[in-house]
Amino acid sequence: MSVYSSNIDILLVDENIVEARLITEVFKRYQIRNNLLHIKNNDNALDYLNKKGKYKNCKTPSLILLNLNLSKEDSGKLLKIIKQDDRLKIIPVIMLIGSSYEKYIIESYKNCANAVLIKPDDYDGFEELMLSLEDFWINKTTLPEF
Repeated sequence: MSVYSSNIDILLVDENIVEARLITEVFKRYQIRNNLLHIKNNDNALDYLNKKGKYKNCKTPSLILLNLNLSKEDSGKLLKIIKQDDRLKIIPVIMLIGSSYEKYIIESYKNCANAVLIKPDDYDGFEELMLSLEDFWINKTTLPEF
């Protein structure tokens, strides 16, 4: 492991294809330095993080974006697994949530989320949120590089 250089690997765990496409589009449009991989569910995300099956040769991400509103799965459970694993717990995990419901925010921080971002309802707000994420987490923060 070393510190961040030029491009970072970002894992996006989100079953919502529209939101994932939106994030990808914003990153491409503004040429945000990254290698973004979208995975739709917790099981595949765990396989990726543990380099199992088809993910055995993948790089460990330097940043994880995790959608709290996975309808069929408990993303809080995935966050707990990541933060309890000695190898993975140093990876910053940013929770993306659909509302400012205090219970979700508190639960995310109790499970050691590094940040909680509330997803806006419109494209402009979403674009602004992703650019803020880039400014802080990619441009100003030193991230681990595996």
